[in-house]
Amino acid sequence: MQSSRPANVLAESTVVPMPRDENETASPARLAHAGLRAIDELTPRVDAAVAAITEASMTRPSALPGWTRAHLVSHLARNADALVNLLTWARTGIERPAYASDEDRDADIDEGAQRLAQVIKEDHLAASGRFRTAAAAMPDSAWSGSATSRQGVELGGHLVPWMRVTELFVHLVDLDLGHRFADYADLGEETLDLVLSYVTLTYKSLPETPSMLLHATADSGTREHAIGTAPAEYEITGTPAELIAWLTGRTDGSALSGEIPALSGWLK
Repeated sequence: MQSSRPANVLAESTVVPMPRDENETASPARLAHAGLRAIDELTPRVDAAVAAITEASMTRPSALPGWTRAHLVSHLARNADALVNLLTWARTGIERPAYASDEDRDADIDEGAQRLAQVIKEDHLAASGRFRTAAAAMPDSAWSGSATSRQGVELGGHLVPWMRVTELFVHLVDLDLGHRFADYADLGEETLDLVLSYVTLTYKSLPETPSMLLHATADSGTREHAIGTAPAEYEITGTPAELIAWLTGRTDGSALSGEIPALSGWLK
């Protein structure tokens, strides 16, 4: 999702840290299934929001500059199909890029946004179903496979569900229909911490990112997420949802505590 080409840091981490008993093994399959459960929780929320969009409001601006809601919903559909490609790559070992090219990706979204609202909605549901079918076809061993993201980053197959979780998590708010990052508190601390883990893991691959120590506060205590080398240039405290919103460029970080550095922008 980043605008610059990152190094293969994601390939160096075989798992996203699982915030459970530190003596338990967080296997790729286990982390993948945790991501799929999170998708199952988020998908009905996104589907309900999309279903409520009228023909007139589908063409209104989303919270993303330059994109209408029609662009955003079309993007969610094409993202699902792109991640099916990455799941297939991880499962078979046969190269299957997420998109043919960035130009084709952008053209598909622009063209998709010109359709009738009902067609866009049906496309979104069908694409989401294709992703879930592809994920169900993954044997546990396949989650240890790898694929390469649109940014040229090699990543473990178990991270693909978390890519989809992040898309749903962020873009539901981007639809500008009244959903807020604070509304995700009911997803549970583990899911929120894993989304934050994925987002911070991705930031580690950007050399221009300042070193930071993030203190994610929750009812059960505070968990730390480090980006860059120690000692950190910045220490920032907030809830996981507030930190995710800031790291993904959706807020200015004013809800957080600590000195807030400038970050490179995230792509749509």
